[in-house]
Amino acid sequence: ETKQAQAAHMVQTARQRHAAASQKVDRETKQAQALELMQTAQRKQTAARQQEIRESQQAQAATLMRQAQTQQQAAIQKEIRESQQAQAPALVTELAQQQEAQLAQQAAQRQQALTDKYAAIDCVGERAYEILKDLGSFDN
Repeated sequence: ETKQAQAAHMVQTARQRHAAASQKVDRETKQAQALELMQTAQRKQTAARQQEIRESQQAQAATLMRQAQTQQQAAIQKEIRESQQAQAPALVTELAQQQEAQLAQQAAQRQQALTDKYAAIDCVGERAYEILKDLGSFDN
């Protein structure tokens, strides 16, 4: 009986050790799986944070680009205004000279027309009358 009891005890001890070893393997497997799940979650979280950072940087870059374009357009418009303001006096002077030349030409043409008109009148009295009439000396 003692040998049987010892054998039974050894079998029971071996079973207990095997069960304990199986439980240990199960625990370690579950811990490894949990660790892997946690690491995967951390990688996903890190990737999500990096994506957020990239999107934020892209938005900031777009904002800076729009600001730069706005500033560039404002600078161009300012330059155009300053150029136009600088050219304005010369343009006004040129326009005034053109108008003055045009008026002088019209006056010369009118003068020539009147000279031709009066030269065509032979009678001095009629010529004097036409001149006074053209000057507005008579009420019509």
